[in-house]
Amino acid sequence: MTLYLFSASTYFTFLLFSQFKDNESSKMDSISWLVIILASALWILVIPISLIEIRSRTQAKVRLEETEKAKDLKLNSQQIESVELLK
Repeated sequence: MTLYLFSASTYFTFLLFSQFKDNESSKMDSISWLVIILASALWILVIPISLIEIRSRTQAKVRLEETEKAKDLKLNSQQIESVELLK
């Protein structure tokens, strides 16, 4: 229980400092504070879900970049073939 409370308070402190560093969010918005409190109370669920989401977005970005590179390579090979045909 002590470990949970220590981790929750540490996560709450992290979110609190993040909230104050963020220039775009309102400091008086009650929904922002509710999210901080809920995320701190449920940190044991929030952190793994966030990590899974970050990992899936990173993998999707890598796949998109690989697809774009493959398209570029295909276009370049078609251009080389067309230039060779013109010779």
